Amino acid sequence: MDARMYVLEREQIRPATPEGIARSEVGEEHKALVSGAKIPVGQPS
Repeated sequence: MDARMYVLEREQIRPATPEGIARSEVGEEHKALVSGAKIPVGQPS
């Protein structure tokens, strides 16, 4: 399972309707996922 696919799905599923607070939270989660994904990327789990 590719973390990037997961992030893309989250972005598509989650609209930017809820004020902007949700966007901030999603942004933090996105950065965390990307940072965490960079470690396993290139190395087979």
